[in-house]
Amino acid sequence: MLRKIRTHTYEAHSLSQQTTVHSRNPRKLSGRYSSNTLDSSLSPTAKEIARLRGELKLLRDKHYALQAALREAATQSRTKDMLVEQLRERNRSLDAEAGDLRRLADERRLEVRSMERFLTKTDRWAGSDLVQAVKDINNEILQFAAAASEGMAIIVSNSISGVPGTASTNNTTSSNPRARSKSPQDGTKSPTPSLGRRKALERVAARFGSKMRQCLEKRDHMQDPTLLQYALQACVCQCISHAMSSFCFGSTGKLESHLSKIYSHMHATEPQPTSSRWRALTHSHIRALSPNIDSLATTEVTDTCLRGVANVLSAAGFGEVEDLLQRASQKYRSQLRRISELANRFAYIIREGTMSTDFQPLFVESVREFNPLTMENVYEGYEIPTTYNGTGSSGTSRGRVLCTTEVGLQCLTNKGKEGKEFSPQTIERRVVLKPRVVLESIVQVLDR
Repeated sequence: MLRKIRTHTYEAHSLSQQTTVHSRNPRKLSGRYSSNTLDSSLSPTAKEIARLRGELKLLRDKHYALQAALREAATQSRTKDMLVEQLRERNRSLDAEAGDLRRLADERRLEVRSMERFLTKTDRWAGSDLVQAVKDINNEILQFAAAASEGMAIIVSNSISGVPGTASTNNTTSSNPRARSKSPQDGTKSPTPSLGRRKALERVAARFGSKMRQCLEKRDHMQDPTLLQYALQACVCQCISHAMSSFCFGSTGKLESHLSKIYSHMHATEPQPTSSRWRALTHSHIRALSPNIDSLATTEVTDTCLRGVANVLSAAGFGEVEDLLQRASQKYRSQLRRISELANRFAYIIREGTMSTDFQPLFVESVREFNPLTMENVYEGYEIPTTYNGTGSSGTSRGRVLCTTEVGLQCLTNKGKEGKEFSPQTIERRVVLKPRVVLESIVQVLDR
């Protein structure tokens, strides 16, 4: 198009030059062309030039407009490219942030799951079920003690009837409680007990006090085996209570001592669910690593009960400890093992199935002063009315404990709140089942 315009422009310029030459030579012009012919030839060309110039201007304007639009489009493209890059960078940043948030969410989820395990207060058994379980154990102990005390009295009585003047052909005269131990009403001085019986009496005195020793040594248990039954109950209750109070049922030694100290410190300084869950997890893993620990512990507790029973029977004058241990093992091992198994089952429940509090068996050691708030007197109402703590109210038992005949149950709960320091002062102690005890004044009641 530009070339065409230039060609027409050149032709117009040539014509104008020729016109100028001819105008300078009018003679030549008039000779060759006329004025009308020149005008008619120049008019279309000029119009064509004007038209082409107009088109050229339009094309230039359009060209400038297109260039401006192109520049604007390029600017917009660059702007959009920058925006896209920014969005891509933002997307990468959001992806990285989302990944961090997902990892954090997973960590929090694991923490919450862990906290749920450590802060749950859900118990497998209700408190009433635990109380009933302790009562069942006490009933089993009562049945054993009654059977053992009456059975031994019958055995010795039959031995005496079969061979007058001796308790048994295999034993010395010291095995006859009547020959060795007169009732306080007889006024007869008892002979010196044998060496084995003296050791048994010393062990009984160490466990249950001198008053129990006197009761076992001086009284005629064939005529009235009541005190012997109480002594046997106390012996088994003490063994079972100590076994259930251990971190692992029936365990002893340094490891047991360390675990118990760790748990006691944790229970006093951490929220209740945390210490309970730690104890449950530790206890379950110990049992998992030692599959036979329950059977071994039950056997050991049963043997401990048998040795204690043999010492009580020997102190009561029914023979030597080794002979009585063999006899008791043959006759009462299955019964005592059943008691140990029930106690082991109860210990498992309070160790691994109780998170809301810490249940502990309650056994009152001998020679302690009677407290009606935490103990129950077996002979309440049958003793001589006395006042308690100087309050002036009559009919309330007082005095020292002779022995515990039934195990009680208490719960220890750390009532400290989050954000505050936990301490032993924040532990709430509540007796849910009072242990039943016999006071030293029982001798006066039985002698009425």
